[in-house]
Amino acid sequence: MLRARRVQIPPADDLTMFSITATPNPPVVPVFVRCRPSNVYNQVTLSCRTPQAVVHQGQMTVEEVELELTEGAYEFEASRGGQYVNKVCSHTVTPPEYPIEIEVA
Repeated sequence: MLRARRVQIPPADDLTMFSITATPNPPVVPVFVRCRPSNVYNQVTLSCRTPQAVVHQGQMTVEEVELELTEGAYEFEASRGGQYVNKVCSHTVTPPEYPIEIEVA
């Protein structure tokens, strides 16, 4: 026996019912941070912080560091040889995120 295809019938009262799905946690955005010039990355210490806490701090061991951050405002700082070099203040992270470059020359 063949069954007839079900057809979606729009409601007559102009009110469409739909479900909204809410996630239990804020979305996590992959953020890629690299320094310029790229050949000095192994001499650079990278710091990423919010007004409340340090999220990441450490020596760059690869040319491009991937951080998984929740949406919000962050401050990125680079130092080279213990000397303060550059800071990108209050970079707002939102999906999709593009690479953040910090000049260290």
